[in-house]
Amino acid sequence: MRTWKTALAFAAAMGMLSAPLATAQTAPAAAPAAPAAPAAPAAPAAKAWEIGQPAIDFTVKNFDTGKDFTLASELKKKKMLFVWISSSCSTCLAEMNELKLAMEEGKITDAAVYVVNIDFKDDNIKSYRENFVHKDFTVLHDPKFASAQKYRLRATPSSLIVDKKGDISYKSTGFEPGGVKELLQAIAAAK
Repeated sequence: MRTWKTALAFAAAMGMLSAPLATAQTAPAAAPAAPAAPAAPAAPAAKAWEIGQPAIDFTVKNFDTGKDFTLASELKKKKMLFVWISSSCSTCLAEMNELKLAMEEGKITDAAVYVVNIDFKDDNIKSYRENFVHKDFTVLHDPKFASAQKYRLRATPSSLIVDKKGDISYKSTGFEPGGVKELLQAIAAAK
């Protein structure tokens, strides 16, 4: 099982974290509060990016068509696997190679795969698309990290599965060789 701490440490060590993505995810420090009277304990608030919660809508460009892609318009049609990547990320490349092979072997049949590229340059994305991404995967372009910020992603690659009900059923950060097996099991388990 992948852990976000391991992935984050690896991404930081490899220089894969971009400043806007890393800093956008950090909440500002709160000022110390004055002592208050004891109150009844509050129930913990559910976070919208938690497993079992509804997926958060976002809009980015479909790299292949140039049109806007809005998550809300695709919900409940099919299970969806989103993988946030950067073209310069070697770990992302390893994951794309395994996903591409899984697709070619017919192991991904009941989910749409969306590769969300956070690069700034279209040339990088075009080359990555042509060389490493399966033709049936949809490539989305998010150079302003809009979708990544909504899900508080801290490193690439990060993966998220949205089930047919529109709820988050799986999320992970980082990738290890053979890790696509875990993704395939999560896709199968999603309702």
